Amino acid sequence: MIIPIILNSIFWQSIYGYNTYAAILVQVLLMAYAVSFMFQLNEKSGPLNLINAAVLISYSGSLFVFMAGNIILSQDLGPLFWEINVLLNFIFQLLILISIWKASRVRKLQF
Repeated sequence: MIIPIILNSIFWQSIYGYNTYAAILVQVLLMAYAVSFMFQLNEKSGPLNLINAAVLISYSGSLFVFMAGNIILSQDLGPLFWEINVLLNFIFQLLILISIWKASRVRKLQF
């Protein structure tokens, strides 16, 4: 995942702007991994499904923020897009916390 970022910084985009091309590529790859993992899960893996949903929600929203990176720079939309990104990050962290809590409760009941 770091190779596209390095190649992008060397050949395509300046290091003084948004690194949109590499960020978009990395987010699309992570979303593809999450979707393929979703099809491999069974119905009993509730916490893993929740973590996978958190990854898909966070990265899909962040994908649109980074795709609009050049528009953000040209207009005064920066605070709005970054507040959306912060909200998506909060939802991601909350879903991860809930899934860890659910996984810890299931293990306590098994013993």
